Amino acid sequence: MTEIKLAVDKTIPFKDIIMRNDNPQLYTPVLPEGYILDTYREGDEYAWAKMEVYAGDFATEEKAVQYFRDIHLCKKDEVMKRFVAVRNKDGLCVSSCFAWKTNRQGEPAAALQWLVTMPGYEGLGLARAAAAETVNRYYRMGEKPVYLHTQPWSYKALWLYYQHGFKIVRHDTFQAFGNDCDEALEILDKLIPADRMAQIRA
Repeated sequence: MTEIKLAVDKTIPFKDIIMRNDNPQLYTPVLPEGYILDTYREGDEYAWAKMEVYAGDFATEEKAVQYFRDIHLCKKDEVMKRFVAVRNKDGLCVSSCFAWKTNRQGEPAAALQWLVTMPGYEGLGLARAAAAETVNRYYRMGEKPVYLHTQPWSYKALWLYYQHGFKIVRHDTFQAFGNDCDEALEILDKLIPADRMAQIRA
């Protein structure tokens, strides 16, 4: 069996990081020529599964596809509103994100989830555009605050989140996630340039 090279370095210690955007704003997503923003199309779960295995979130594509079907496709109307897809000229979903609804202490909560990019398509700004459009969806739907959960091995995405209005919070959380803010910041200090960390910590 061929070992899959992951998009993240999981030797970095895992700590729960909670970020929150209290006031989503409109952004202007920028894509390279030949790419478009879209919503769900039939079969996108297979491309999504490939991206999520690459991101290290699922062990197999089969498990990821089943998750997509169980959690998202059972709410087809919501998927059409909340799934953000970036497509290449052939119509393949090569980056995506969810403007999903979850829960916080038993109450509905908005949560940006599953920002991913297809292997071979990194560095084109696709995830940045997907994140921007996801925040735009929340702005248009009037849903706030918006939460997200991440971890130190996704430190490259953390700066992107910060640039789209998300701040690390020390005590708040959602779903059943912990909040390891102080320990996570110590790890991030070794991974993110000092000038950016100064802004993140502020």
